[in-house]
Amino acid sequence: MAADASASASASAFETAYIDAYATAGISAKAAARAARARAAAAQRFASRTGSRTSASIEAQSRVFLAAATARAIEAEFEARGAASARVTAVRAAGATLVAQLRAATTTAQRSAAEAQYKATVEAQLAAETGASQAQLAAAMASTAAAKTVLTASVATASTGPAVASAYAAFYTSARTALDADLSADLAVEVLLLLSAF
Repeated sequence: MAADASASASASAFETAYIDAYATAGISAKAAARAARARAAAAQRFASRTGSRTSASIEAQSRVFLAAATARAIEAEFEARGAASARVTAVRAAGATLVAQLRAATTTAQRSAAEAQYKATVEAQLAAETGASQAQLAAAMASTAAAKTVLTASVATASTGPAVASAYAAFYTSARTALDADLSADLAVEVLLLLSAF
């Protein structure tokens, strides 16, 4: 038990230090989350070349790191846009819960459920903050489907890490265009772009 707690604390400290290093280097939380997403996708894409146990471990760890970086970026967006403190607190708590649930998860289904719960919580806070309805947010996310299809195909055929990063850069450009056409609130656009990781 003590060894598990120590390992979990060490992993948490590493994730925090890694994310903080981006901030120390002057890189925004949003850019760090996008980098974490591309890194996670590349790790999962190329982990398939390893054994199934190693691949599963890499997927689990990359999802935790991606969640930590994305949750911090979403919280930063709410703060930067002057969101109500109760909403910032709710988003922060949801992020902490997500990371804890991902660390404890032992199956892909558990990880997906934790991510879905986080996404729903953030969308509810986003709707309350911006006045956009849940239906408007869902329609805006649906408008990114074409960009996601291209992204999925590009990552599946990528033969290098830089190719994965390029696929994500193209995705963010295309998805932003789609979201900008559907939403007027900058907070909604930025947060939905970040939520598209889940």
